[in-house]
Amino acid sequence: MRSNGAVRQGGGGFAKREEALEEMYFRKKEKELIDSLTSHHEEEIAAQHKEINRLQEKIQWHKDKLKNLDEHKSSDE
Repeated sequence: MRSNGAVRQGGGGFAKREEALEEMYFRKKEKELIDSLTSHHEEEIAAQHKEINRLQEKIQWHKDKLKNLDEHKSSDE
C-alpha cells in the first residue's frame, strides 16, 4: 500500500520534478493572492479618495451658504 507522496519518498528524478512543480504551484498561488490583495487595496484607496473629494465639496457648499447668509445679514443692517 502506497501513501500520498510516494513518488517523493521514492527519491530520484521524479521526486525532484514533483518538488519543483509543487514549489511552482505554491509560488503561483502566492503571487495570485498578493496581486488580488494589491488590487483590493488600490480600489479601496481610490474609493476613499473619491469620498474625500465628495466631503470636501460638501464642506465648500456649506461654507458658501454661510458666506451668503453673512452677506445677507450685512445688507440688512
